[in-house]
Amino acid sequence: MRKLILLFLVCGLPAFCTSFGNGTQWDIQTTGSNSNGGGFDPGVVAPGMDQSEGAPVAFTDLVAVTTTATSLTLSFGTASPGNFIYITGGSGCNTGRFEILSQSTGTATFNATLGTGTCSGNAYGPFLTIGAAISSAPNNCNAFWVKAGSYALTASLITPGGAVTCVAFFEGYGTTHGDLAARPALTGSGSSFNMFVTGGAATALVNLSFANATTGAEVYAQANEFIYDCLFTVISGDSGFYNSNGSGYMVLIGNEFAGAGNAVYNALGNNPSSFYVIGNYFHSTGNCIWDGNSSNGGYGPWYIANNVFSGCSYGIYRQNNTVMQYQIVGNVFYNSTHDGLNLQGIFNGLYPLMIYNNIFYGNGGYGINLQYTAGSGLYFTAANAFGSNVSGNNNYTANGPIADITLSASPFIGSGNFALNTTTGGGAALKGTGFPGITPMGTGYLDIGALQSKSSSGGSSVGYVM
Repeated sequence: MRKLILLFLVCGLPAFCTSFGNGTQWDIQTTGSNSNGGGFDPGVVAPGMDQSEGAPVAFTDLVAVTTTATSLTLSFGTASPGNFIYITGGSGCNTGRFEILSQSTGTATFNATLGTGTCSGNAYGPFLTIGAAISSAPNNCNAFWVKAGSYALTASLITPGGAVTCVAFFEGYGTTHGDLAARPALTGSGSSFNMFVTGGAATALVNLSFANATTGAEVYAQANEFIYDCLFTVISGDSGFYNSNGSGYMVLIGNEFAGAGNAVYNALGNNPSSFYVIGNYFHSTGNCIWDGNSSNGGYGPWYIANNVFSGCSYGIYRQNNTVMQYQIVGNVFYNSTHDGLNLQGIFNGLYPLMIYNNIFYGNGGYGINLQYTAGSGLYFTAANAFGSNVSGNNNYTANGPIADITLSASPFIGSGNFALNTTTGGGAALKGTGFPGITPMGTGYLDIGALQSKSSSGGSSVGYVM
């Protein structure tokens, strides 16, 4: 079921899917071979059973007649269409990877001519390397399933380009596609390079672990990006997610960013770009979210919600001084070396700034440092909680319907657990006191911060943070 949900995120919108023939799914495993079949295309006329996850079958008796073939070893049947074979040699045979389009009474029809002769090779089974699977994909309308294990990279993985209406989909799995179990570990070493480069077309990355031991970003985005449930371990001086795209959208949901580097570096350029950061855990990094442009930037919205920023240099450091619009809701900014939230820019009536239901505690600078043009436009703040910020809680005048809260004690359970405690003057003051409070629909009882308390009927604190 979770597999279907994630695929809907990518394919449920009309702009993300194309017609028959663009849905090939490639499988990669540490026990695989780049001379295996490697994939399955469910878009053939009568698709069979996906055999890319299982063991390959070696053959030496494939009798090829241009685009058709028979084999006693492979015994083509109704389970065969949609699967791939790889021909490594033989008399009169073309080598390479071929797709079974259909079969009839044991004779398979392929997508291209195999030659004429008796061929040898491997059918079914997974790839060994992600790069080889990407090279085999015709365009970005394909999915790449990466089984848990260690994958060492010495050069960039560049996602396939192609139709703007498609998404190149990469997901890690444990034992079966879509199980969201153990993450495969992608590690980079050697000379400087960006580990994963989105090559000009939209990309989705799900349930993967990135750790680059050399200089270069772990994910270098040049196109629309959706990243869910990934782990980034960042070395000092580098970035986990580097956004070099000047337009489109960037979506980060439920990821973890650790290490000593910059978690997210945003370099938007001059064009509009939408930036959605929801339910992520940032800890022990340089700047957690850093926009290093001093004068460039677009007008797209930033929606930052339900994240924890812990131990950063800055939680969010926005140096861009052009007009921007922000909604910063229900986050925790904790123990930053400098400000929890530092925004420079022009805020006007067309592009408002909204900050509410956040906790700013134990930061080395301000909790919130707004360096905006006075009187230039609309900003809205409500129900934010502050405590133990060295330079002060904030440098603005609160103007929302629910007042800010000053904390006299830590609101967190502690030891990396950012659920609210029951301490008077701490977490107890934040339960059920968030914006909007009482509404025409009733009382919302929202907690201030990234996590919500369990209900009276039981269960655990809920939220996106893992």
